Amino acid sequence: MPESAVVAVGPSESSRRRFPELDRLKIGFIGGIIATHGLVGYTDFGSWPYQDVREASLSGVAEALLVPIVSIGGLFLMGLFFFVSGLLTPSALDRKGVRRFVVDRLWRLGVPFAAFTLLLWPITMYAVREPFEHQGSLWWWFTHEEPILDNGPIWFIGVLLLFSLGYAT
Repeated sequence: MPESAVVAVGPSESSRRRFPELDRLKIGFIGGIIATHGLVGYTDFGSWPYQDVREASLSGVAEALLVPIVSIGGLFLMGLFFFVSGLLTPSALDRKGVRRFVVDRLWRLGVPFAAFTLLLWPITMYAVREPFEHQGSLWWWFTHEEPILDNGPIWFIGVLLLFSLGYAT
């Protein structure tokens, strides 16, 4: 068979290419998100479970200096992550096809989201709050958490899953 008749099967080299600039940007922003969540636990800014039981707080001066900085990042970080994901989704869908794309997203986003929401977050809330509030068993915390089936800090994985599945259909 002549070489010109050979058809390439599978994703092209350009569709599998990594974007190191985006990787570095994501690493920097993830670091910012981790720092922000660490800061929120020691201030009265935002909402974080550890705030209810913390043993130490930042001074008023440190809080006054740091909160505006993290607030600026909070205005655009998650939106930027969703934007980047949206830019990369069409090529992933084209490369994988609808069925494989949906299965992949359910496995990579749905399973961790369900595991965190149904197991890890209720156990974390129990471990952090029960020693101070003495409400009852782990089951009590699971069924009485407000809102029920709270997914805490990984809400964005559920949103990303919904957006991905919506785009695929």
